[in-house]
Amino acid sequence: FGSWRDVTVKGIYGLPSHLLQAEISVNNRFNQQGVFVGLSDTITFNDDWYGTVAVGFGDGAFYLPRYRVDASLNKKWLPQKNLVTSIGAGHYRAPGGSTDNSLSLGLVYYFDAPWVAEVGIRANTSNPGAITTQQQFLAVTYGQVKENLVTVRHAWGGEGYQNIAANSQAANSQLVNFASKETSVSWRHWLAPSTGVLINANRYTNPFYNRNGLNVGIFHDF
Repeated sequence: FGSWRDVTVKGIYGLPSHLLQAEISVNNRFNQQGVFVGLSDTITFNDDWYGTVAVGFGDGAFYLPRYRVDASLNKKWLPQKNLVTSIGAGHYRAPGGSTDNSLSLGLVYYFDAPWVAEVGIRANTSNPGAITTQQQFLAVTYGQVKENLVTVRHAWGGEGYQNIAANSQAANSQLVNFASKETSVSWRHWLAPSTGVLINANRYTNPFYNRNGLNVGIFHDF
């Protein structure tokens, strides 16, 4: 299936009650180049509630969405507001015409530093065929902001469709209704109060192929 190479630039701009984010990613996957653009806004309604709306568009590469729309609503609980629950929904349309509609639930608990634990589950319906699948994940973060943060994440479950070749009508160009799992370890290290590096190692497997990757990034707060 060839090696993957991605180059991504992300930006975040904060306003009193909005957190605007944008990204552009140039990818080479399954031996085809593609470009993805994403935009999102996280809106703070009050001290307890906030929500996020996100949209993304691909340039027609078969492994990117033609478009996707995601939204979530989040609530903080407990006197210290260190328990956060979330509910989300998403719609994904692939260039070949298949679609995914998902509903997700999440829970994050912020312990007294330096631990954060997160769990989530997503139910998905893929069409054509009304294929129902479920995925879940567990994640643990250790560390302090402005110093070091290490996150270990493991996800597993089912996938409805995955395109692996440009011609969606050709034989063996699409994987349908299969199980997969992905494990990643991320390290965010501050070299200075406003600048640092991010290193992520990840492994993805399904019954048809496996992928091992390493992402390296630089971040800076203006």
